[in-house]
This record gives sequence, C-alpha cells and structure tokens, in this order.
Amino acid sequence: MGKVINMKKGTLLLYDIKYGLLKQIVIYFFAGLTALWGVLEFSNMAFSEYSFFDCYGYLFSGIEFYYFSADSTFIIPIMWLVLQIIPAFLVGYYARNELTGFGQQMIIKSGSRKYWWFSKVIWCLISVVIYYIVIAAIVGIFIIFKSGTFDISLWGFQDVMTLGLMNGEVITEFQIITICILLPFMTTLTMCLFQMVLTFYVQPLYAYMIAIVYCILCVYLPSHLMLGHYSMLVRSEYYSENGMPSIIGLICMFILQIFIVAIGYYRIKNMNILKY
Repeated sequence: MGKVINMKKGTLLLYDIKYGLLKQIVIYFFAGLTALWGVLEFSNMAFSEYSFFDCYGYLFSGIEFYYFSADSTFIIPIMWLVLQIIPAFLVGYYARNELTGFGQQMIIKSGSRKYWWFSKVIWCLISVVIYYIVIAAIVGIFIIFKSGTFDISLWGFQDVMTLGLMNGEVITEFQIITICILLPFMTTLTMCLFQMVLTFYVQPLYAYMIAIVYCILCVYLPSHLMLGHYSMLVRSEYYSENGMPSIIGLICMFILQIFIVAIGYYRIKNMNILKY
C-alpha cells in the first residue's frame, strides 16, 4: 500500500509540474525581458567594474522609505514593482482552476486532499525558484558579456546607489546573500502562497487586484506589516537607520509561510469542491 501512495503522490506532483509550468512560459518570458531591461539600465551607469551582485541588487533596490509631506518627491520604483507584480500572474489561478474538470479527478485519484494541496505548494515553490533563476540567468549572461565578476566579496552596490553602509561597517558575504537573494525570494514565495490560498476564498480577478494593490502599498506605507520592504535593498538595516532586520524578516516569513500553508490545507480539507 505504501508504494501505491508514493506513486500517487509522485504522479500528482509531476502532473502539476508538467501542466502548471507549461502555462507559465509566457510569464517567464516577460520576467526575462524585465530583467534584461533592468541590466541594460544598470549598464548605463558609470561603474568601473561590474559584479553579479551589483547588477542583481540593482533590480531589487527599490526606494528608500517614503514619507508623505509637502516637499516630498513622488517616486515610483517601476523596476521593483514590475518584478513583484509578475509573480502574481505566475501563480494566477492554477490551483483554483484545478478544482474543476480533470483537475478535480486528480483529487479523487490521489486519494487525499492533503497530497493534492501539498503538491500545489511544491509547484508554487518550484515556480518561484524558476522565476528567480530566469532573472539570475539574464544577469549572469550580462556579467559574462561585460567581463564582470561573480565574486561576492567585490560588491560596489553602495557606490552605484551613492549610499554608504551604516556606521561604516563592512558588509559580509552572508549579509549580501541575505538581502540580495534570500529576502526577495522569501518575500515573493510568501506572497505567492498567500495569493494561491486567497483564490480559494475570492475570485481570481480580486486576488490579482489585492496582490497588485498590496505591492503598491508596500512602496508608500512605512509599516512592518508590508512584506515588500524586505525585498528592497535600500530599506535593509544595512542601508537605513530604521531599516528592516534581515534575519528577523527571514524567520517571520518562514513562519508566515507555514501558517498560510496550514490555512490552505484547512480550506481544501473542508471545502465542497463540487460547487466549483
């Protein structure tokens, strides 16, 4: 019996990877185009030597904390917004759509709604991983073309953005990886999981709208409840006096992801899928 269950779990996951990812090819294409736009914009900056983390960090630099005032300049971090909004279409309504038609039959064949749901969670994780791989690949090709370096000990991002590290401290390699790679990834994964669960409660169109509005609010509301702060490098604790704590951010998002997955499982376990 154990071998049968394992086969069903594996078949279900392969099904999601095959059909779920095929529907996302166009989205990955737009992600690549956006990254290309970013690296070309970065290449116009006067910089003696390029590094992977300089360029990659530029894509997720965002803007400093915005406070509304009479003399404040209204700035829209278009690059950051686009890179955060694209994953909303990456996740889309695939999981909800799988509650109907052949997808509904897969729930029955799997013999467990739990396996069905966790297969969707893994699919979401893989989708986000591929999304960031596409972005990193575009940056990597650009760095190779420019004869740049992949050495993370050479990181001139603070010079590119005309910013300095707090208290003159030297940023470590682990800190670079955390704010440049881990935090943007964890932020996107958390928001994608949330949107996937949200489609089980509201129409996909409303879920899209909520995701987009939330990303915009992350830019202009200086609240720690706005997860988008963690994916903006210039709002990191290493750049802003009141910046977001990186390690605490990673821990909080990991806990939040577990909570979201649990909510999703509870919803799937108790919902009447026949109405879909």
